[in-house]
Amino acid sequence: MRKYFQIVFILLLFSNYSFAKTKEIILTSLDWEPYIGEKLHNNGPLAEILKRAFELEGYELKIIFYPWIRAVNEAEKAHDGIDGYFPEYYDKSKEVNFIFSESFFESEVGFLINKNKINTINYKYDKNNLNNTYSKMYNLKFGVVRGYINEEKFDANKNLKKIESVSDEKNLMMLDEGNVDAVMIDKHVADYYLKNNPDLLFTRNKFVFLTPPIYIHKLFVAWSKSGSDVNDKIKILNNGLEKLKKSGEILKMLKKHDIFN
Repeated sequence: MRKYFQIVFILLLFSNYSFAKTKEIILTSLDWEPYIGEKLHNNGPLAEILKRAFELEGYELKIIFYPWIRAVNEAEKAHDGIDGYFPEYYDKSKEVNFIFSESFFESEVGFLINKNKINTINYKYDKNNLNNTYSKMYNLKFGVVRGYINEEKFDANKNLKKIESVSDEKNLMMLDEGNVDAVMIDKHVADYYLKNNPDLLFTRNKFVFLTPPIYIHKLFVAWSKSGSDVNDKIKILNNGLEKLKKSGEILKMLKKHDIFN
């Protein structure tokens, strides 16, 4: 009888461990302030939204922070229980290895330039033909982040001179030093670093974001097709996001972060 209870106890122990394990979602991400960051309060508004969405469905979200390219690569391999990564813009080519969730936020991207070049940069926004917009900017050097999706036609245009760096902050420093004429960047990301990076504090008033923006991207979680129970986890997140949107809780979360006020 004693041996019987020992066996039952062991089976229950493993059963509880397995259940607990299935209740955790693991996503990789990057430091992309003010949206998401390891040192931000609650890891930033995007992390708060996703954590709450999973919580409503009875799951916990664990976020592992890496540099961007590694975050994507680790998610694609889906080792050590990693399910996917975020935030990502939609990219059809990534559907080979990933499935996109429903969108949960937006990112407004465009060109930041030095104000003293406002009259020399020929920015003619053509919503219906962005290549026409870019064709007037072939004389410029653009700072871009290695591995980032910017805008489909911009990324594909071989006539545009693009200088890669490892981060948005590095690009802003290159812009300040005159090594590039413009940087492709999210508007809120630019505002955040110009306010918070000590190397840029005294230059923040030198720059202007060209309007209208080049593109407004929707943000997604990209789920690895190599992960476990992918379709079930996508439904879990999408259900949680739907509840959040209906409750108005997302707006309350965003109001806690002054960048969105």
